[in-house]
Amino acid sequence: MTDPRVLFVCTHNAGRSQMAAALLERKSEGRVEVLSAGTTPAHEIHPGVVEAMREVGID
Repeated sequence: MTDPRVLFVCTHNAGRSQMAAALLERKSEGRVEVLSAGTTPAHEIHPGVVEAMREVGID
């Protein structure tokens, strides 16, 4: 049986989808293949997202 896959999509893949993917990846402990995407991808992750994720121990 293959692991389930989850794709999170937001506009720029620079905020919500990145956070959701990182949190699920941590929670699933490798049991879920997690991907994120954007309909109009940005060139970098929003700095506020980086800071928020750092606060919960995700780099």
